[in-house]
Amino acid sequence: FISGRVRQFLDKELAERKTENLPPFSLFVKVSIESKNLGDLATKMKILGDRLEKLGKEVLTYQPFRTPGKKKIWRASLVFLTEERAWVKNEEMVRKELKTFTFDWDIAVDPPDTV
Repeated sequence: FISGRVRQFLDKELAERKTENLPPFSLFVKVSIESKNLGDLATKMKILGDRLEKLGKEVLTYQPFRTPGKKKIWRASLVFLTEERAWVKNEEMVRKELKTFTFDWDIAVDPPDTV
């Protein structure tokens, strides 16, 4: 930036993102689930991660933590990187899968935070 070559920097960054299939050439999808039972939450996260792995390049799982304001609720998230067309094709399947779980869940596509 100091040399004033902002356009070159941006072009290089965009080329690297395209090569690595990072946004804006793909999507980050964050799936979060909540449960009162920490062991059950860990089991469900493992199952969900295994099933979602085939949709995305990487699956990152975040350690469970107590939900602020909900003392007895644990929350965990996983994030995966996927191509937009793969997400469009499989989003309904993922939502159906989550509906089989007996606890709260949510999905955020390209969330402002990944934690």
